[in-house]
Formats: sequence, structure tokens, C-alpha cells
Amino acid sequence: MHGAADRAPRIFVSYARADGEALARDIHRRLTAEENLTVWLDRIDMAGGRDWWEQITGMLRSPMAEHLVLVLTPEAVRSLVVRREWRYALREGVRVTPVIDRANKPDRSQLPKMMQREHSNDPAVDEDWRRLVRLLEGPSGQMRVPFMAGDAPAGFVERPAAYAAVKHSLLDERGDAVAITAALRGAGGFGKTTLARALCHDDDVQEAYHHGVLWTTLGESPGDVVGRLNTLTRALAPEARLENDLDLAIAEWRKALDQRRCLIVIDDVWRRADLAPFLQGGPECARLVTTRDAGVLPGVAVARIPVDAMDETEAVALLARDLPPEKTALAAQLRALSETLGCWPLLLDLANARLRARIGKGADLAAALDHVEQGLDRKGVGAFDATNPEARSDAAAGSLDLSIEALIEDEGHQAALRLEALGVFVEDADVPIALATALWEREAGLDPFDGDTLLDRVDDLSFFVRFDRGVGVLRLHDVVRARLRQRLGPDRLRALDGVLAAAICARAGADWAALGTDAYAVAHLPAHLWGAGNEAGLDALLTDARWLGAALDAHRLAGAGCAPLVAAYGLHARTPAALGAARMIRSFAHELTEDGGRLVVPLLLGGVDDDALRTRWRAAALRPALLPMRATLAPAKSELLRLVHEDQVYSVAFSPDGARLATGSRDNTARLWDLATGREIARFEGHGKSVASVAFSPDGARLATASHDKAARLWNLATGREIARLEGHRNFLNCVAFSPDGARLATGAGDRTARLWDLAAGREIVRLDGHGGDVASVAFSPDGALLATGSSDNTARLWDLNSGREIDRLEGHEGRVKSVAVSSDGARLATGSEDDTARLWDLTTGREIARLEGHRLQLLSVAFSPDGARLATASFDRTARLWDLATKREIAQLHGHTGAVSCVMFSPDGVRLATGSHDGTARIWDIKKDYDITPQESHEGNVLSVAFSPDGSRLATGSDDRTARLWDLASGREIARFEGHEADIKSVAFSPDGKRLATTGSLEGTARLWDLASGSEIARLESSEIDSVRLLSCVVFSPDGALLAIGNGSGPVRLWDVVAEQDIAWVDHYTGKSASVAFSPDGARLAIACGGGEVELWHLATGRKITRLKGHENFVSSVAFSPDGALLATGSSDNTARLWDLNSGREVARLEAHRNVVTSLAFSPDGARLATGSWDNTARIWDLASGCEIARLPFGAHVHSVAVRADGCIAVGDAAGRWHLLEFIA
Repeated sequence: MHGAADRAPRIFVSYARADGEALARDIHRRLTAEENLTVWLDRIDMAGGRDWWEQITGMLRSPMAEHLVLVLTPEAVRSLVVRREWRYALREGVRVTPVIDRANKPDRSQLPKMMQREHSNDPAVDEDWRRLVRLLEGPSGQMRVPFMAGDAPAGFVERPAAYAAVKHSLLDERGDAVAITAALRGAGGFGKTTLARALCHDDDVQEAYHHGVLWTTLGESPGDVVGRLNTLTRALAPEARLENDLDLAIAEWRKALDQRRCLIVIDDVWRRADLAPFLQGGPECARLVTTRDAGVLPGVAVARIPVDAMDETEAVALLARDLPPEKTALAAQLRALSETLGCWPLLLDLANARLRARIGKGADLAAALDHVEQGLDRKGVGAFDATNPEARSDAAAGSLDLSIEALIEDEGHQAALRLEALGVFVEDADVPIALATALWEREAGLDPFDGDTLLDRVDDLSFFVRFDRGVGVLRLHDVVRARLRQRLGPDRLRALDGVLAAAICARAGADWAALGTDAYAVAHLPAHLWGAGNEAGLDALLTDARWLGAALDAHRLAGAGCAPLVAAYGLHARTPAALGAARMIRSFAHELTEDGGRLVVPLLLGGVDDDALRTRWRAAALRPALLPMRATLAPAKSELLRLVHEDQVYSVAFSPDGARLATGSRDNTARLWDLATGREIARFEGHGKSVASVAFSPDGARLATASHDKAARLWNLATGREIARLEGHRNFLNCVAFSPDGARLATGAGDRTARLWDLAAGREIVRLDGHGGDVASVAFSPDGALLATGSSDNTARLWDLNSGREIDRLEGHEGRVKSVAVSSDGARLATGSEDDTARLWDLTTGREIARLEGHRLQLLSVAFSPDGARLATASFDRTARLWDLATKREIAQLHGHTGAVSCVMFSPDGVRLATGSHDGTARIWDIKKDYDITPQESHEGNVLSVAFSPDGSRLATGSDDRTARLWDLASGREIARFEGHEADIKSVAFSPDGKRLATTGSLEGTARLWDLASGSEIARLESSEIDSVRLLSCVVFSPDGALLAIGNGSGPVRLWDVVAEQDIAWVDHYTGKSASVAFSPDGARLAIACGGGEVELWHLATGRKITRLKGHENFVSSVAFSPDGALLATGSSDNTARLWDLNSGREVARLEAHRNVVTSLAFSPDGARLATGSWDNTARIWDLASGCEIARLPFGAHVHSVAVRADGCIAVGDAAGRWHLLEFIA
């Protein structure tokens, strides 16, 4: 048994030796005497011969360290060391607790503000002492206070004007934090980043922003903005979810910033869209932005502080840093040299490094100055205008070349070649030092030890903006990198990309996991293979499951999630297999972020149909796993992009150049998306209700939005600001459209009017009255003279806008007209209606000229292709369809949305289609004529039930498309279709002999028996008088095939004799509702899932209830017996599955992991595992001995049904109309 003294210390005592040591020693003595407390005090515990600060930080970094006791005395308040100690403690999540000496109290006004708020215990007061001990016995409870700004800039030269201006913007007159966005703007190399880093180390700034300092560097090509946002979020909240969708990542970011006061530095911003996510949330936080372009800053109040060339005093101070004393006598020459260098900090720093290097070789300062000046003259660098980008570029090139010559002079020409080779690394990235030396070793045979020494010399010459041996990384200034790449030229760059890729692969060997947390190697290997022109190697990498798993795990550890891989595949995937992998990564990014490498193989197998690759991938699976046996998880090949809102998407619109998409949603926002990257680039907030419609102006400069809040708004897309609000409608707005000249706007609303607005004047100029219902849609004729409207009065109408008179009424639809569109030649009108049809009308005659039928449910949107040859339609049946208008025939269906498709629009070039859906997504589809966009065979609605035939060769499926289907599992082809039900088919079941199929028709109130040999209906069981509502939920055969049990959503369970074709019993359970029923394996018992979260067990021979199983907190949706009949599994809308011992009637296991209703469950043949399906879009496998989940697979749609075959194969039916076969490997 060990005492407290044998354990690592949990408590650090901080004090000032000048006036606090006696109290600190007394506290140490008293705390050490406590049984459970271990204490560290420098005078007692610090070892000689070792760095003192490293020992302090080492103790505070220890996993055991939880508390810092701060002895507050006047000297402690003034001590910089004490301040460093408690600040470091907070960064490590160590709680700081102040104690005071009543005889030597500090002035509380001099305390840091966070300490002013803390209660200070007095050890001399017994009650305070006991409170202190209780506090120290407990856990820290201190959230980490991150500090991500790195070390203070070495040799920082103050720039008083700029420093004071930005500090003043961040702090109010009392020194408290100000929630503001401040920006340092200046050219590259002018010292913005250095100034920002120095401010982060300012004591006043750190005290004001006491919840932490966050830092991210974006650069010209930030790539994975989502990953960067995830990294900052995790720094504040390690438990935060890693998201891959920008909206979800922003939501986590907002949550992490809530009630925190942080300073957030966003360094080197080039584009407003890159900056926007980091400005979200944190109302008590400040943002400090560094940028070269003031145009990237938001259109709100921003404190803009210019960072230009240094003034003369500052420039000379930087140039003379660490130079010998004679610099005073040579001040004039130093001033002249600083003027030659344009007072540009980057060049001054390089020159200072050259001067110090020259002096280090024995030259005096005067000679060193002469040498540098002569070199600059030789390079043609004279005094230049630092505000002129071209002049700066020339000066930078000359100055950098001179520093490279200095390196050649000292280390030889090969050293310069090695330095140039560093230009191959990507911009604004921390490069592992070991990777840099590995590059040199592979390229030129340079020994890593010698390479390490050379890096020190390169750092001495100030080529690096960061060189951190503690972390083991280096980073080039982007101006330096640009010059090195110029010197390399394209051919050598290509070769170096190949060398670096080979070096990374060699470090990994046969095991990609060997790269560990090397985020650079993982993230940028595809880019280097691409740069080398190694397309075969790139394709092999992008289809290597082991590499993909290692990459995912490395990105997760770095806090970036899956987003970097989404970006990498988007840039580099070219072959069918790589593109298939890219689609799966993009579609299942969120799930991959959560589970990392474990889901890689299952998702690749579910998305790519390549036999050779599938064999390799299966061998690479991490066991246990649930593996798709066919590529049935793949999104449609024609789906190019998926954009996510937080609620239903009501409207989509392409920009005139086709580069952007606008969307409107029930989440009350309109959003703008970059279609090249899929990233949200702007969000328009202000509407109080759903945004029902969006439209671009013809010049693409403005966006119009119409909302259910009764207003239309106009937005400037350059600034993101609202520029007009059009009010006057008396009810919700449904639609908005610009006139062809962009001068007018048309709106339609629930007040039965359409209105025309003059945008220059911002007022209504025409009101179109006459419809007898809501105006759902408006469309201008190409010449802008006419307006078409569609209404819930079942008509479309045509209006003359000069007179405001109705000139034609198009009648014939038998339901509301939800959408109208005018062809590009102005000759035809298309309408879409709730009568499930689209119609074409001749606008000259007003006659219907075509009727397009095929959708199963109401149409919500229609759109002409730009050439007028095709029509796109969107429907509540969850499909969009394309129609050839010459033949009036359907030519394609777009499947994938899991909710009603609410809107559709062609791109300006006609090769893409945008759709929006009630599933919360907008999608972009490739609709080129030669592209196969017909999906695999599937249902046109949810697959609600699946069942294996007894011999396992066939699968039956039931769907809300009102069909049951039979599938041959060897080929995957449909072999029979059973039609006749007039409602959703909720359940299907094979007879034990495999000759018949039973189906239930839900609201229709019938169960039917089908002969599988002939495909004909052989019996129909109608709802009887005992049923209060015609709602049948399920059907199941008894093990001997003699009985059918039919569950009723509103009445007793019905038992039907299959041979006699008659009812033999009604099981009148207590709730009168049954979502699921199951026979025991011996057929003697019946389990019934009842309302109210209970399950009843009945003995069929006696007709008596055996027991009632209580425990679920909500509706029980599914029941299943174990193969031996000893256990019952139940699934519920309380998101759990449970196991019950039927001998005792007790719950023996609760299976918790699903995040939504557990809809279906089935035992493995040996009874050792349970398969479950859920509306959380997953199927899961549970080990019943441990009660643990051992495998899961996401489907991207609700899972309605699971079934297990005799050999353990699993079938799944989902909301996307698909069925899947899965293999479980242990």
C-alpha cells in the first residue's frame, strides 16, 4: 500500500519568494499532512542541474496535476513568473485557487480581473482551510484555456502606432474585452502576423480574453476550412463533435464559444468566404484578422488598422537587432540601408540575418554593411516604393537571392539547391522537420544529421517564419516560398513532387498507420502525386483502403474530421473507382468522422462495383464489420454535389454564370454556394419565417428572396447586405422572379395577388388581382411584357404588365397549380400541379398541347431547359424527372432524395440540374445526354419490410409505393411484382414452404396472400367489424405455416387459419394497438408489441396472457424471439433495444447506441448476436454476451427493416427505396 507521498503531485503551490515563501511552505506542510493530497513546491521538489521553467511546466502538464494554489501577496501580483505559472496552469486545465495572507494582503484592484472575481481563502481561518482542503480533494473541473499563438516573436520590434491602435480596438477604457472584429491590413511581409502574435502575448489582452487565444492561418488556398474550424472548436471543447458539413461545424463552433470570452486570430485571409465561418457565434469574443485585402472584411463595423512599411525608427531598430555596439556610430548607414529595403520588415529581417552572419565570421559591422549594400546593388535592389506590388516583388526576389548567395558562400552550392527544394511543400503548412530532411536524403543523399544542421543555418538566415524544434515543424513565409518556386521552375518542381511523394511512401512502408499523426504526409500526399504527374500512383492511393483509414484517423486526431479528404478527392479523383470512393466519402463524411478507419472498407464496398478492388478491400476490413455484398449504398453517379440546410429546402437558383447556387429554406435563411467546391460562401439572415423562393438578378449582382414573413428582400451579393425590403402583401409570399432587364421584381403570395415592384424606386407599381386562391408561382415572358402565374385555384393565368389585365386563363388541371415556367422562346408555358401531372400550353392559342404523366404524387416544380428541348419536374414522390418535349416522353428519373423534391432548375448551360428537397438538401446532378442517370432497380418509395425466402435464394420487399416485389439474390434482379394494394405495404412474410407470400396494406385494411409460382392473389383478408380503424401493421406466419397473425394499429391481433381460410381467434391485448407480432420458434406463444411501451406474451393453446413486459419509455415498434425461444428482443421509439428473459419476465440487457427509433430487429441463427435497424440511418450488430455494439453501417436514409438469413446474411430495407445484402465478419 502506498501513501500520498508516493504518488505524483496533484497540487502546485505558486508564490513570490520575496514575500510569500513562509506562507507557501506552511501551506505545503499542512496540505501534505492531509491523507489524500500530494503537493509540489519548487524549494522542496525542484531538481538541480535542470531547466527550472521546464520542471515547472512539466509538473503542470502532468496528467495528475489538477490544482494550483496561488499565494496572493503584493509581490506575487507584480511577479511575471507567478503570472506565467497560473496562466500556464489554466492552459493545461489546472484550476487556480487563490489564498491570501491577512497580514500582507495585495491591492485587489491590481489583481488580474479573473482573480478579482475569485474567492480567496485565508488559511488562518479554520472554515476557509477546510473549504480549501475539500476543494483540493476534488477534481479540477477547470476547462482548458487554450493558447494557440505560439511563442512570442523573438526580437520583436515594437511598432507603437499600429500596436496601440489594435490593442485599443480590443480593449475598452477599463481594459475589458470588447466583442469586435479588428483587422490588420497590409502587404505580405509587412509584419501583420508578427504584430498579431505579439498582441496575443500582451498581459492586458490575455487578462481580458481569459477564456483563451485561438489561432488559425488560412492563406491563399486554405483548402479545408471545415477542418480548421473543427480544430479550433476542439481546442475549446475536446468533447465537441467533428463535423464535415460546414453548417454543422459552425453549429458546434457556436456552441463551443457560448459564454466564452476569447480572442480569435484569423491570419492571412485572402477571401471573404474563407473568413465567414470564423465570424459566427461568440458574442463576447473578439476576432483579429490579418489580410492583404480590405475587401475580404465583412460589411459590418470593423476596426481597420493599416500595417504598412515601418517608419524609420522602427526599421532601423529591426535592422540593428542583436548587432554590436558600434551600430550607434553607424546609424546613418543603417538608415540608408533600411530605406533601400523599403522599410519592409521581411527584407529588413533577411538583411539583419546576413549582417549577423557576416559579423559571426569576424567582419566588423561597417564591413558587413558594405558587403550587404554591394550585394543589393548587384541584384538591382535600390530604394523602391513599398506600396507598389511589382516593385516589392522585384525587391524581394533580389534580397532573397542575396541571402541564398550568403548560404552558398557558407555551405556551398548544394545547400542552395536543398533550400530551393523546400519550395515543393504546400503553402502555409507546418512541415515536419523530419520530412524535410527525408526529402533531402532521398533527393541528394544528404545524411539526415547533416540535413538537420543545414536547417539550423537556413533558420539563421531568416528564411522560416516558424522553426520549432520542440514541436518538430518548420514553415516558410509565403513570399519566400514563392521565390523558391520561381527558382525551381516547373520541371524541377514536378520532379521534387515525385521525390517527396516517394519519401512519404517510404516512411509509411507497408503500413500507412506508421505515419501516425503526421498530418502533412496524410493530407498532402495526393497533391504531391498529382504535382508529379503520377496519375497511376494517385489512383492507387485514392483507392487504397488502408491509406484512407490512416488518413481519416490522422485527421480526426488533428481535430479536422473528414473535410480534408473530401477536398482532396474533389481535386484529384479522376478514375471511376476513385470517383466512386469520392462519392462515398462525400456522402458519408459525418459517419466517417465519427468512426474513422472502421467504416472505410464497408463504405467502399457499398459504393464501388469493381471486383478486383472489392476483394482487396474486404481483406483490409477491420473486424468485426458489417460489409455490403453489393454496391447498393452508392449515391447516383449523376449526383455531383449535396448541399445541406438545417430544414426543408424550398427553392434553388443558379447564378447567371452557373458558378453559384442560391437556396431558400424553412430554416429562415437563404444561402449562396460555390459549386466548384460545394462550400457555403454566404448566408442571408433576417427573414422571420421560411424563405420560400430565391432568384438571381440577370447580372448576378443581386439576390431576391421571398418569405412567409410577408416580405421580399433584395441582397447585394458583393457585400452580403440587405439593400431593399418590399412589403405590402397581406399574407405569406410563395415566389419571386426578376424581369429580364432586372429592373422589376414579381412576387406571388397567399393573399391571392401577384405584384410588380420597381426596384429603383422600391415600390409596388402593379397589382394583379383575380386568382381565387394563393399565387404559388410567377414567371416572366422573355421580353418582360407578360407574367404567368399559377394558383391554388387550379388555374394558370397570363397577364399584360402594361395594363395589369388578365389576358388568358389556362384551365384543365384538377388540382392546385404549384409551378409555372415560360420557355426561352416565349411560345410555351409549363405547369405542374397537385393532380400529379405537368402540362404544356401554347401561349398563342391558350390550348393544352401536352400532358406529362408518370409521377406518383403531386408536382411541386417545373423548369424548361435553356434550349427549350427538355422539361424538368419535381414531385412529392421524391423524384425529379426529365422529359423530352419533342416526343413528350420521360427520359430520366433522378433518385436519391429521401423527402419530397420541392424545386428544380437547369444550369445556364443545360448540363446540370439543381433540386431542393424536404430532406433538407439541395443537390446538383449531371444530366448530359450520354450520362446514365437511371438508378439501379429499386422501389419508388420507402422499403418498409424485407423477408428472406426459406431457402435464402429470394428476398421479398414491401414499400409505400404500394407494391411488394420479389428479388433473385444471385443476380439482384426483380423477378416478380405484386400490385393491387391501395396503401403502403407495411409488412411481407414468406410461408415456411416458400410457396406463398403474405402482405399487409396498412390504411387500406387488407392482408393478402399471393401464390409465388403464378404471381396471383389467392386470398384477401378484409378488415372486419371488430376493427375500429382500417390500419394493419404487420403479418407473420406461424412456424408450421398453419396460421397468420395480423397486427392491427387500432385493434386486436387477428389469427387466421391459412388452410380453412377463416379467423380462429382475436387476441384482444390491453392497448388495442400492435406494431409488431412474432411467433415463438415452437409456435406455442405469440409476442405482441403494444402501445404504451409494453409487450404482451400469449399462450396460443389456452388463449391466455402469460406475462406483460414493462420497461420501454415509448412505443414498441418491433419484437423477435431468439432461436431457442428463451429470450425476446424488443425495439422501441425510446431509441433502445432490450432483451427479456421469458422465464422470469425480467429485462436482462439494454442495448443503447441508436439515436432514433429502433424500427426492426432480428437474431443471428446461433442467437449470439442481434441485428437492429433504426431511423438514425444505421443498422447495428450487437454481441449479446457483452451487450455491446460490435459493428454498424450507415445508409444515408432511415432503416425500416432488417432480416437475417439462415447463413447469417442480413437484409436491410431503407427509406431511399433500396434493399441491401450485408455480410457480418467477426
